[in-house]
Order: sequence, then structure tokens, then C-alpha cells
Amino acid sequence: MYKTPPAGPRNTVNRAISGLFGALLLAASSSSFAATDTTIKVALFMPNSGPFASLGARQINGMKLALDEAGHAAGGKKIETVEIEEPTDVQAAVQKIKSITTGGDRVDALLGIFSASVGSAIRDQLHASKTITVITNTHIRNLTGSRKSPYIFRVSGTSWGLTQALPSWVVKKGVCKSIVTIASNYSAGQEFGKYFAEGFEKAGGQVIDKLWPALGSTDFSSYLTKIGQAKPDCVYPWLNGPDAIRFVQQFDQFGLKKQGIRIVGDAVTDPVTLQAQGLSAVGLYNVQPWDASQDNKVSKAFVAAYKKRYNADPDFHAFNGYIGTKALLASIAGVKGQVGDTEAWRAALRATSFPTPDGKNFAFAPETQTRRIGYSILEVVDLGGKPGFKFIGSLPQASDPGDDIVP
Repeated sequence: MYKTPPAGPRNTVNRAISGLFGALLLAASSSSFAATDTTIKVALFMPNSGPFASLGARQINGMKLALDEAGHAAGGKKIETVEIEEPTDVQAAVQKIKSITTGGDRVDALLGIFSASVGSAIRDQLHASKTITVITNTHIRNLTGSRKSPYIFRVSGTSWGLTQALPSWVVKKGVCKSIVTIASNYSAGQEFGKYFAEGFEKAGGQVIDKLWPALGSTDFSSYLTKIGQAKPDCVYPWLNGPDAIRFVQQFDQFGLKKQGIRIVGDAVTDPVTLQAQGLSAVGLYNVQPWDASQDNKVSKAFVAAYKKRYNADPDFHAFNGYIGTKALLASIAGVKGQVGDTEAWRAALRATSFPTPDGKNFAFAPETQTRRIGYSILEVVDLGGKPGFKFIGSLPQASDPGDDIVP
């Protein structure tokens, strides 16, 4: 059996050295905690390469503008940001999230998430690490529904919420009584195509056909032939980026626009893709959470500030990044920078409210922690040889009840 050696000169010296070393470690540790106690670290998680790089960049721009306006501080603490590229490979994404939610490099909060597949893959790690997360893009429904976490919030809305806004409006206004849907054949496209069709039929419309091209399709001729043969009032495409540009151009080239078939959608156009789509997009009805053409004081101030900083007009991607960051900053101020109390911080984020550029007050639905959104209806018009958006009106604020609840 091990016995404690008797006290003696050598043992006494060892104890003194040990005590001094421990004191030095404690001092170093205290100094380290004191330094980090003045800073809150936030990850900006968005793609910066690949087909969605430009969309991710606009969201990052919105985030940075909100941080600039706040002086990169909230609740008496400095806000330090780290930009993390969102990879397309889900396993690589999981590893990245693990590296920033555990250990010494841990961040206090995360803003972003673009891809549905990445969002699904990293959800469990964000939940397990209790990392406060504000989703600014991905619309996959279960992240704030059947897989909801008390630490995950969303400002971008969901596939269900977005697709319920437009179909009821187009049917009620007599724009479309029949439709063909065409959506990229992957998780997000499948959700949007499914929910739009359900919403359209619920509103009293007829879905003639559902088409599923591969993501990254360059030739839509076979699908356009089917649409022409079906002769619907409208077509609902859920296509992003280059796919959306090619579809709108080819739709016009095939003469479907001249036949009187109208495009109605949500992801199919935005201020950047619209310029590439050109006048082929004129007549298209689109639903977005916000557009720069909205005429209110907060919107005008946001547009002016964004233009001054980036020499460009903001779109709804920049808008989502901006308001998501403002909500996070408001919650930090709400707990006076004491983000170590995760439950108090979460409660402050759930309760945050402020005027937003869409002319409404920011609010999360407490059941799902998804922002209540009053979507804007826009029409693409010819502005002297260039396409532009005309604001038609906005719908009442609503939020997805979650895929684990029957609406």
C-alpha cells in the first residue's frame, strides 16, 4: 500500500513548488477567462465557392452590415466573427461544425446555413453542443418542426410556409386555375414541389403534372415540351441560380410565354438572376420575404446603407442575413452580454422584436422559433428595356406550425 512520505525538507520544497505551479496555472487560467469574458464569438457559416457562392456572399454582406451598424458590439461585449465556408460535402460540414462547437475554438453562436442537406447533417451537433444558431437560408421544414431544437432559430421561413403564401394568392386573384410544377430533384426541391402542389389544390386549383429535373440541368427542352402539351394556366418552377436562368430563357424561346402560360414562383428569380433572365422574365409573379422596391422608412434606410457599403442593391438574401444578425445582437443585448446562461439567452432571442425593412416588426413564433413572415408579392415588369420588380402587395404575417403538427 502506498504511504504518504514523511514531511521533510525535500518534500516540503516539492509541495512549495507544486503550490507555486498551481497558483501560476490558476493565474494564467483566470487571465485567459478574463480576456474571453469581454468577447463573444460568432461563426458566419455560408458557401463561398460553387453555384451558390454569390447568394452566400450576399447573406454575409447583410450580416456584416448589421455588425457594422452595431459597432461590432452588443451587451457591453465585443463581437468577434469568424467566416466558415459551408462545404457541399455533408461529412466535411459535420467535421467543421464539431471543430467550432467543442474545445478551445468553440464559438458562442452560429449564423447562416445555406444547404438543406448540410442543415440536416449538422443539426444534431448544434443541438448537443447547445450552440445558439440562427438559420438565415435553408428552408428544409423539419429543422424547426419534427427535429426542432431549443437552440435553433430561423429567420428565412420554411418550404411549407413559403409555398402556402403564393398558391392561395394566385388562385384567389384568378391568375391560375391549373398548373404544372417543375422542381429540382433533391431534398429541398422535393419539399417545395410537394408543398406548392398541396397548397394549390387546397386553394381550389388543379395540378396537371409534376416534373423533377436533376439539379444542374442545362437543357429543359423535354420538360418544356410536356408543359406545352399540358397547356396549364401557369408553371411553378423551383429552380435555383443557373438552373433558374436557363429555364426562364428556354421557356420564352420555346414560345410558352407567347402561349399565355405564366410563371409563378419563389426561388426562380431574384434581383441578380433577374438581370440574366432579361425580358424573358417579364410577367412572372414571384413571392419573396422582402424586396428593395418596398416603400417604408426602415427599408429605405437599409437599401441606402447597403448601397453605400457595397455599391449594389440588396436582395432578400442580404435582407435575411441582416435581420438574422440584428436578432442575434438584440438577444445578446437582452442578456447584457451574459451569454454563458444559455437558457436566458435563448429566452431573450425568442422574445426579440424590432422594426424590419419589410415594414413589419420582427417576431419568432414560440412553437417553432421560426420568424413570422408577411411575404411580398412581386411582378416582373419591363422598366425601359430592363426587367425589374413591381411590388404588388404583402400577405399577412404567418409562420409554419411545423411538420410534426397538422396545419
